[in-house]
Amino acid sequence: MRFVLAAVGIALTILAPLARAQEDVPEVARTLMEDAERAREANRIEDAVAKYRRVIDVAPSLASAYINLGALYFKQGKVAEAYDTFVRGAAAAPADRTLLSNAAAAAQQLGKSADALKYVDQAIVKTPRDAALYSLRATILRALNRNDDALAAVVQATQLAPDDAKYQFSLGNTLVPLGRKDEAIAAYRKAADLDHTFLRAYFNLGALLFDAGRYDEALAAYHMALAPIDQAIANHQPVEAVNARAYANLGAIYLKQQKWTEAIDAYQKAAILDDSTAAHYNLGFLFFTTGKNERAQQEYRKALAGDASLPLAYLHLGTIAFKSAKYDDAIKLLRDGMPHFDVDSKRNALKMLGRAQLIRGDRGGARASLEEALKIDVNDAESLLLLGRIARHEQRLDDAKSLLQRAAQSNIVMLERALVARDAGDLIAERAALEALPDRPSLRAELAIVNLRESPSAANLRALHVATPEITGVFDALDGKREAAAKLLAQSASPLARGDAGILFWQFGMLSDAKPHLGAAHKTFADWSEVSLAAAEVAISERRYDDAAQLLDAIRCNGGAWGRRAGSVLEITLGTDADVCGRAKKSLSVALLDQAADELDRAAKRQDEAAARRARVLAERAATLDERRQSLALFIRGTADLITDSDAREALSRAIAGDLPAAIEPIAKKNLEAAQPVKEAAEEATSSQPRHTVVVFLPDTPAETEKKLAEAATAIVGSLAGASSLPLKTELFRRADDARAFIAANRERIGVIIANPEFVPHDFAARFAFIREGHTTYVRKVIVPARSSAKSLADLRGKMISGSEALGDDGVGVTTPVADDLTAAANALYGRTDAALVSESNPLLGEHARDLRVIHTTAPQPLPVIAFAPMPVPDRAALDDALRALPRASLAALQFSGIVRINEPRVATKREIQTLPASALGLKLDPPIALPLRVSVELPRVEIPEDLFGPP
Repeated sequence: MRFVLAAVGIALTILAPLARAQEDVPEVARTLMEDAERAREANRIEDAVAKYRRVIDVAPSLASAYINLGALYFKQGKVAEAYDTFVRGAAAAPADRTLLSNAAAAAQQLGKSADALKYVDQAIVKTPRDAALYSLRATILRALNRNDDALAAVVQATQLAPDDAKYQFSLGNTLVPLGRKDEAIAAYRKAADLDHTFLRAYFNLGALLFDAGRYDEALAAYHMALAPIDQAIANHQPVEAVNARAYANLGAIYLKQQKWTEAIDAYQKAAILDDSTAAHYNLGFLFFTTGKNERAQQEYRKALAGDASLPLAYLHLGTIAFKSAKYDDAIKLLRDGMPHFDVDSKRNALKMLGRAQLIRGDRGGARASLEEALKIDVNDAESLLLLGRIARHEQRLDDAKSLLQRAAQSNIVMLERALVARDAGDLIAERAALEALPDRPSLRAELAIVNLRESPSAANLRALHVATPEITGVFDALDGKREAAAKLLAQSASPLARGDAGILFWQFGMLSDAKPHLGAAHKTFADWSEVSLAAAEVAISERRYDDAAQLLDAIRCNGGAWGRRAGSVLEITLGTDADVCGRAKKSLSVALLDQAADELDRAAKRQDEAAARRARVLAERAATLDERRQSLALFIRGTADLITDSDAREALSRAIAGDLPAAIEPIAKKNLEAAQPVKEAAEEATSSQPRHTVVVFLPDTPAETEKKLAEAATAIVGSLAGASSLPLKTELFRRADDARAFIAANRERIGVIIANPEFVPHDFAARFAFIREGHTTYVRKVIVPARSSAKSLADLRGKMISGSEALGDDGVGVTTPVADDLTAAANALYGRTDAALVSESNPLLGEHARDLRVIHTTAPQPLPVIAFAPMPVPDRAALDDALRALPRASLAALQFSGIVRINEPRVATKREIQTLPASALGLKLDPPIALPLRVSVELPRVEIPEDLFGPP
């Protein structure tokens, strides 16, 4: 609250002499002048005015007539008429100093400071040592903002009359606007010293000392001025109301010093002398500040009766009503005061108004008031907090969060943030807010719930101190008392508890006890993977393979965490994590193989090819689930192929080469023998001419160097020559054109061609095919440099692609044919072409795996074959036997694992096929594993008072 101490200036004086002896009054005017003076003395003002005007008419140069007439006008408040009279008089009697000074004073009263200066300067010329004129001149110059000139004038007045207190007082008034307050204080002090009754000097001295913070000196000045006034008041003597201002200023000093009692005394005296609005206003403030609310209300209401625009009156009256729970009165008072509040008061009033409206249930009004307060101060913590609380109650949680983030941190704000985060389910934010608050029981309990929601663990659940039979049973199981836990959980009607009981019984091997509980749990929770796993293994033990497969197939390995984390019920998983999916795959593999074995046994006994095909599908799927069962799956697949009259040799051969159980391996070998074709009976083309040249052309067969390829080919042909006792000669080619030209020129000499099928002439018969990893086919790959941006064949349109010239391009669109696969790969590797089509076994793919990238894989293509030309029957038989006995080691350099007879005519014959029932496979499930258990927790609702740390 600001208190203004007004400095009292010297009033402009209009001189009105009754008559001047030195003045020559014409005889005709003398009687009129005497009549006019008598009328003035009798207070017949209008009569006196008329007579003075008559005097001027008959004696237009009589200065005293103008002076007295102007003085009468001035006394009537007719300053303009007075000024006009003085001006006419000065024109008629220019030598009269009084007319000139009065004209100056009246002009100044009318705000005509320039005219006033003109007349006072003329007067000074007439009487240059008149201090009063210099003082008047200083007043006029101050009005013209010529403060330096005004100071010079008043200094001249003090020099002419150094002992005149009023000129020292005028000097002080002139120095103040110049900011020369110390000199002004000295001038006021001198004026007071010259005239101890000059109260205005004491008043202004006290005001300046107060402004300078020299409160003790200011008080001394006021005490000096007011001592006689205090005595008069004590004696119940009349005191002029003008002294009320001095008491008001004295009260302001005490208020500044927070001397409330003295301030109240001073303002009460001011109110006694002058029942002013300001005195009551200040008394209202003082009584409010000192907690005397009834007196404050009385004084503020008196002040408002005199001035309805006083801001603190409305604010403090509204505050008193609010604290007295008179919220409707508070709302009215605060609203009435809104047009009058300054910025700070309006902000405080709006906040209190918002609080009152909120208590009265007017959320919309409260929100509008608080938002208005934020327009004044966007960072006002109280407004932000209350608006955040309103938004929380209205479930506008994003708005609440945004508002509270802007509020300065305090316990109340952090508590509100915690409550908003709780309603929003934002556990991270709620934890941060709770941990920033002092410890309280309700907050500790809520933090325990947050811990459990964030990290569902047994330790956090124990910290919550929630006890139910189901939770106790799970805790017992986690503590190692599983048998007791299983029995306790089995007594519950809860599907969750029964599922936990079933899992525990399954772990003990008590499958009959586990079965009903697992069934009940699965009926309610079909997606409970642990229950599905245990129930499936129970079904496998009972040979219910379809049920087991259905349960295991339903297990989802990529699902999220089970249970609800929001709401009053928390569903969590406790205990050791287990690889349920890995276990399920292995168990499903066992179920599928057992089921396949039974299907196969039934197919063999009933000659049921459909059952055999089902067995094959089951076995193939089982092989994908558990690598340990690959050989057993191959055995079932090969036997199924044998039943359906398909080629079973590859599957059975791989099964035998693997890790079949010892009891099954002899059966697999017998089935492989049954799968072998009978000797051909059909006629093949023969010739009496021996053909001992062997052409080898393998453009995409892997070999480290051309030399090693030649060595490997020569070794193979040499081995065949030795075993067949035929004089075979090797012709190795690396270019397709060279190979074709040789074959065309030496057709009668060539007996065998080793090459890719598409290169073999039509009059040669492919009799054997190479095998790699059990397959007679291979794929080709389109490779690009690792830095290439190409991701598919579409990205290679218009680009250069290398490929072996002897082979097709499989639709890739080779643009740059080369001699062999290594050259094609090298072109892509070193940037000679954009890409290359190469064999999957090209050695550069492995050696430069970081530098090359595969963007396309072709359909499978046949591996190279061994084709015979028509030749003598003994030679062909000798080569057949030699090829069947060809050592695998000789093929290793070319990354082949063996050869197989193809295109062999078969003669139908009855074959003996052996099978085994599932019980004879020897398949056993792995021992039960520890699985996590599920529990449902009814979380207690923690009541947290929003005013736990006090009101906002």
